[in-house]
Amino acid sequence: QASRDPFALFAFSSRRRDHVRFHHLKGFDEPYTSAIRGRIQALEPGFYTRMGAAIRQATKLLQARHEHQKILLLLTDGKPNDLDHYEGVHGIEDSRMAVREARALGQAIHGVIVDADGQDWFARIFGRAGFTLLPDPDRLARLGPLATLVVLLSGQIAAATFERPIPQPQTDSAEAWYFIASLMLVVALAIVQVLVNRR
Repeated sequence: QASRDPFALFAFSSRRRDHVRFHHLKGFDEPYTSAIRGRIQALEPGFYTRMGAAIRQATKLLQARHEHQKILLLLTDGKPNDLDHYEGVHGIEDSRMAVREARALGQAIHGVIVDADGQDWFARIFGRAGFTLLPDPDRLARLGPLATLVVLLSGQIAAATFERPIPQPQTDSAEAWYFIASLMLVVALAIVQVLVNRR
């Protein structure tokens, strides 16, 4: 709002793939009024987080805009999940694909995660520098709108100039070899300890 650029606000929740709710809070051409703030304050948590579907709907609405630069900020407090097995690898990979589709259209997308700990699935979905962790969202809100936008988008700018590697899921064989290597290391340390005690 402080930058005078048009923006829209939406919320989402889901109960399986055929029941995804995409709540209208503010349209691009609506002024940010007390009525809009009332809609935001009236939001209540509920149901599940089908993140890929929400990203695709927001991408579609954003792509219809005439502005040259399009930015999508996704605020969430949990990883993708739903009742119909949309969890774990399935939900993460679908969300990751939705992010890739948005970026392929030239949209800048950045995840804002209300969480105290960094998790691998954040980086898997958004890229290593494509998200911001918010352990204390109240502190960020006190910075003001322009400072908040700069902080949130700083990671997205870094991602455009330097693509960091994204952690890949481990295969069963890789996990087995890791266990064997760890076991061999323990045995080797035990042998060293025995040899040291003999001296």
